[in-house]
Amino acid sequence: MSILKNLIFIALLFAGSYNCFAQEISIRGGFNLSQMAEKVDGLIVSDDPKLNPGFNFGPVIDFPVYKLFSFETGLLYSTKGLFRKGIYGNGESTYSWRLNVAYLEAPVTFKASLPIRNFELFGTAGGYIASGLFGSLLERVDISNNTGIWHKIDWEGEGISMKQFDYGLNFGIGAKFKYVDIGICYQIGAANLAKFDKEGSLYNRNIEIYLTYNLWKKTNL
Repeated sequence: MSILKNLIFIALLFAGSYNCFAQEISIRGGFNLSQMAEKVDGLIVSDDPKLNPGFNFGPVIDFPVYKLFSFETGLLYSTKGLFRKGIYGNGESTYSWRLNVAYLEAPVTFKASLPIRNFELFGTAGGYIASGLFGSLLERVDISNNTGIWHKIDWEGEGISMKQFDYGLNFGIGAKFKYVDIGICYQIGAANLAKFDKEGSLYNRNIEIYLTYNLWKKTNL
């Protein structure tokens, strides 16, 4: 599926959600702490992977389904990736990778709320679809020196490449105040993004910490 088809699909989902009697329109922003579940034939991955920092930003729409249950979607600019250290082959050479990928992402989430005095606790569960916009990889084949090589991610090429379309599950918790939501969710990518070889696999894993500010709220249908 080409990036154009992906973006059209996400845009239609966003527009359709707006037309379904949207109750709240908000702007969301926050931080990502991501990694990638990785397995590559012949490469030993470090037992102590580091979280790769990023961010997320964009509009979200929330509308009720039944009483304390609602449905939320949106269109987010989100950056994810990985940071790895390890050794090649018999341990004669060390390496490090830092991969950063920018996505246009649409969450598809169901929310259950519990009112408590002046705020609400909520839990979320659902999925997401995303299309990669661009990405880069910083490779150091010997971490004892500071030099490295930057590679541009080529979605269709045979060099430094990965699959462009991603999808997966997300689960989260948070608290809702008058105009502000504070939340955290964990994303589990289900799409194998690897193009390395037949034995390779690469899946997004991401912790998203966000703040949502309500811009408009409709009190009655």
